[in-house]
Amino acid sequence: MEKMPLGESILAPRSDPRFRFAYIGVPHDAATTLGNPGARFGPQALRGALKGLFDRRLHEGRLADLDRGILDLSDVEVADFGDTNLSYYDAERCVDQAYQAVLKALTAGFIPLIVGGDHAMTFPGVKALHDAHKGNVGLIQLDAHCDLTDHSERQGRFSGSSGIRRSLELERLNGANIVQVGLRGYTTVEQYQVGEEHGVRRITATEFNTLGPQATAKRALAWAGDGAEVIYLTVDLDVLTPGEAPGTGWPEPGGLTAEQVLAFVRLLAPSLSAVDNCGAQPDLRLPCRHHHHPQRSHPPRCHHGARARNLSLEPRRKALVGGKWRTKTGGKTVTSYLFLILVAILGGIAVTLQAQFMGVMDKSMGTVESVFITYGSGGLVIGLTMLALRGGNLAAWKGVPWYVLTAGILGLIIVGTIGFSVPRLGIVPAFTVLVATQFIVGALIDHFGLLGADLRPLDLPRAIGVLIVLVGIWLILR
Repeated sequence: MEKMPLGESILAPRSDPRFRFAYIGVPHDAATTLGNPGARFGPQALRGALKGLFDRRLHEGRLADLDRGILDLSDVEVADFGDTNLSYYDAERCVDQAYQAVLKALTAGFIPLIVGGDHAMTFPGVKALHDAHKGNVGLIQLDAHCDLTDHSERQGRFSGSSGIRRSLELERLNGANIVQVGLRGYTTVEQYQVGEEHGVRRITATEFNTLGPQATAKRALAWAGDGAEVIYLTVDLDVLTPGEAPGTGWPEPGGLTAEQVLAFVRLLAPSLSAVDNCGAQPDLRLPCRHHHHPQRSHPPRCHHGARARNLSLEPRRKALVGGKWRTKTGGKTVTSYLFLILVAILGGIAVTLQAQFMGVMDKSMGTVESVFITYGSGGLVIGLTMLALRGGNLAAWKGVPWYVLTAGILGLIIVGTIGFSVPRLGIVPAFTVLVATQFIVGALIDHFGLLGADLRPLDLPRAIGVLIVLVGIWLILR
């Protein structure tokens, strides 16, 4: 294994190291063109804090964690690779210099701990991990912002707003393997649509508060790790509520707490191959910076005494909708829920009528023929619709998991089994069996968050509701 010329270790191992980390400082904030600069001082400040922690509290390789008990770090090495020498006058050259520093650490067998600096330096870290491995790469991003800007006259192509957009251009990093966690506030239509087109996964700060760190970590790892060989974690400090972390480039109201983020990262840690931490500004004497830019809409804000009430923690609140105050639950108004229920009822009616029509055709022509007519007529309608939409968003099909593309085959099975069973069992018994199966399989998919479904644990009220329905189904079948 290649030996790197290192400076003083931040944590020296007492035995042969099993875990080797490379502390790589990237003191770059020249790409902070819209918010507060100062992140260039982050690497040195965090380096000093880590050394102080180990110097004062580590004894004979052991450290007490008040949450997890005594930790033996005797076989852990944190080597100081120093701060990367950067050519600040050339953004693209800075990207390459950071890339080379991270790639050297990976080649030497270390897990990179990259400390920025602004968030423009995430792309060189992701690219280095991508190029150091032959398989696909997963990316988990803790951030208040999407960072999916392609280019702007003010920022160029390499900035704190474009790191994830540049990472999307890597050959073996699929959009479906990028998970953005902690997003909140507003973004541009461009950034939102780019994420949609590439199938980038999103877990907003509101969703995080609903799910909790454990369920969020489970979902993020499942998405990022689906078919990926390695996973990269990037943490932008602005994911935290500015009441706890005001020293960052672009603080947003709301956000996650430090306790939530620590719990989340601890659950991810065993699965990670590289980590970066960006956006920390240790110098809190920076003045207020009130920028106006057409790509962002925000009220003026200031570092000093920044406090933001985390409204996402309120399970029920009031929202002004259509000129009236309406109770809001989980981000949807009562009106929205009623609309969704009506849509579901319409779908139920359509399925019932389809089943009856297919039963009639099955009696006269046979199962395969009835399926052909059913799907043929539906295919004709949706084909004409897609022509009218000029393909719509079909280009994003490459970013979805392969197994979801079998939905059409499953649809054939659905209509085939309905057409076959309805004329032989009757529409009520046939649908009773169908619904019972849907309830059981659907409950399992929701409970475990399988196949890309949102995690909805089967708590006691839901379990009782499903049980009542199943009892009703059993009575019907009798």
